Amino acid sequence: MEQVIATHEAVSEVAVLGVPLQEEGEALVAFVVLQDGGRLDLTRLRAFCEPHLSRYKWPTRLFILEALPRTTVDKVDKKRLRGRLTQ
Repeated sequence: MEQVIATHEAVSEVAVLGVPLQEEGEALVAFVVLQDGGRLDLTRLRAFCEPHLSRYKWPTRLFILEALPRTTVDKVDKKRLRGRLTQ
């Protein structure tokens, strides 16, 4: 899914996390860094995903960030992203 979202013209970087739901399954949350001047909201993102991904792979939440947090080895720090969900 990250590969598909990364091809959107407004997206510079993306990371996606699965978040467990109280019922069953999980919700997908996209964290996006926009290109300069880029604009994106959840409705537009889901419309972009529609022809490329099954509906269960569409993100249910979208966070726009200035930058993705990184670990000391320059990988996306998904623990820090997950922490944003509880703030």
